[in-house]
Amino acid sequence: MAWKDLGDDRKVEIIVDPDYRGDLIAVASRHPVWIVASPENQPRILAAWDTEDHGHLHEINQYETPDPNDRLQSLVGTLDELDNEHGYTTLGSYDGIIVNGLQPTSVLCEKLARLGFNIIQATPSGFLAVGRLTGYVGSKTFSEL
Repeated sequence: MAWKDLGDDRKVEIIVDPDYRGDLIAVASRHPVWIVASPENQPRILAAWDTEDHGHLHEINQYETPDPNDRLQSLVGTLDELDNEHGYTTLGSYDGIIVNGLQPTSVLCEKLARLGFNIIQATPSGFLAVGRLTGYVGSKTFSEL
């Protein structure tokens, strides 16, 4: 059975926490998920992939990063790939990201704004930003943005 496409709110969830202890299935029931690959997250990702209820879940993607503990770089490093996947779907484009595992700072807000995202709300585990990637990040580091 196929995964669901974008949800009604057109957001994509990014989990940068290398030891995410939330309910990955619950998150995937609301949004497509991009979760950082780490030894701690791997069993959770595999368990979610093994569920037989894909028709009721959005896609769960894992992404590689050189240092899963560098949450800022982890976020920046996945934006191109996320945009390639969700930028042009059969339902149109995503229009924001929900980030788990990283609290917004003024520097993060400024750098994400340069990339096309406006952080509009802090959440207990991260933040919500509207917009979408407006340019290629490539191999830039967070400090180079």
